[in-house]
Order: sequence, then C-alpha cells, then structure tokens
Amino acid sequence: MQEIDVKKLVQQDAEEFQLFIRSYQRYIYQLTYGVLRHEKDAEDAVQEVFIKIYHALPNYRQEGLKTWVRQISVRHAIDMKRKRSRRSDRDDDLEKASPYLADGESPIDSKLIERSRNEHLARKLQELPENYRVVIHAFYIEEKSYEEISKEHDLELSAVKMRLYRGRQWMKKNWREDEFR
Repeated sequence: MQEIDVKKLVQQDAEEFQLFIRSYQRYIYQLTYGVLRHEKDAEDAVQEVFIKIYHALPNYRQEGLKTWVRQISVRHAIDMKRKRSRRSDRDDDLEKASPYLADGESPIDSKLIERSRNEHLARKLQELPENYRVVIHAFYIEEKSYEEISKEHDLELSAVKMRLYRGRQWMKKNWREDEFR
C-alpha cells in the first residue's frame, strides 16, 4: 500500500482519495469476501464501503486508518449478509406458503393474498408499544441495519439492539403463531 496523507484524506482531497482507493481496494475486497463468500456481492460491498468511508472521513479521529477501514468493511459486509439472509428467509416463507394456493391460481390472486398478509401484519405492528414498533419496522420491514436505525432515530446502538430484543419478546408473549399463517 502506498503512503496515504491522512490529513489530505480527511479533508476529502480527490487525488488523495483516489490514491486511497487504489491502495485499499484489494484489502477491502478480501475483508468483504471473507464474510460474504460471493464475488459479486464482495465487489458491490467494496464500492459501498468506499462511499461510506468517504462520508465518514470528516469524523475520522486519525487512530489507525487500516483498523478503521477494516471495521467499516467488516460491519458493512455483515449487514449485507444479514439483509441477504432475511430476503432468502422471506422467499422461503413464500415458497412454503405456495402449497396453500390452488393450482392454476393467477399471479394476481397471489398478489392479493400477499397484500392481505401485509395489511394484517401492518395492523398487528400497530399493537406493539411505540418504542419497539419503530425499530421492529425499520429492521424487518425496511431492512435497515442497526447502525442505520441508530442514526435515523438518534439512539445508541445498544438501545436499538435492546428494543429489537424486547420487541421480539413482546411479540412472542402477546401474539399467537397461528395468526400469521
């Protein structure tokens, strides 16, 4: 890796950022690939990580650039993996639901059934206490990461995690599983 002038980098100097990209691209790819285990996803992650880094540069405290880059890269890759996992879980749920649909049912019927389920879910979410509902909706419906929820709702990361945990506990206690079939 070439020597980076961190002061110029923090000031978001274009030439220095280009040098930074050339110097760190392979490193970030290796980190994200290590988590994602998928070439295309890792390539996408590298681009997204550079954008995140660029926007975060003014807040960089100049305490170990490589460590800071590693943290951002790995966290982003983990968030991507979680989102991918949630998406595949939803796809699996839809596939499991499909035997309940009559053979030959039109795609419009499937969409109506899905819309009905979504409306039911939206009504059920309104039953949640407000502080849980906000984070549950952001995490599961909007597919936002802990960090995104934390920033958007001005909450500590630990508060987001705790509200998600307590929200899940509240749902287990107050809702019956058969209401969602």
